[in-house]
Amino acid sequence: ARRYAALATGPRRADALLAAATLRRTKGMELFGTEVGPDWHVYAGQATGPTFPALGVAVAPPTAYCGARFHYRFEAADLARQAADATRDAAGKCKALGSAGRWTKNRDKAFAATFYRAAKQSCLRSTTGYLAFFDAWGT
Repeated sequence: ARRYAALATGPRRADALLAAATLRRTKGMELFGTEVGPDWHVYAGQATGPTFPALGVAVAPPTAYCGARFHYRFEAADLARQAADATRDAAGKCKALGSAGRWTKNRDKAFAATFYRAAKQSCLRSTTGYLAFFDAWGT
C-alpha cells in the first residue's frame, strides 16, 4: 500500500496511505514489533520491564521515537496524517486524523492531541466533516 501511495495521486493516494496506516496499526506487532524489549512480541506485548524475564538480559530503555514501545502505532499515526494531508474531503480527513489520535492517545496524550487539534481545525467547517469529527472523537 505504501508503494502504491508513492505512485498514486489525490484520493487514491490518501486511500492507500490510510490503508498502509491501518495495516501498520492492526498488524504492527506481528510485522514491525521487536521480539523482546521494548515491544515484547515473544509475550504478545504483555511483558514490560528493563530485563528479559527468561534470560535476565538487560534491555536498554527507549531513547527515541523509533525505539518507543509500540513504535509502529506512532508510525501508523504519521501515515494517517499523510493521508489526511492528501485528501480534500473533510470526512476522509477527519477519519484519518481520528484514527491517528485513537491509535496513540493511550501511549502519548500530547502527541494524540495534535491530531485532535488538526481535526478540530479542518473538519468542523462542513456538515460531513462535523459528523466525521464527532464519530472519530465523540465530542
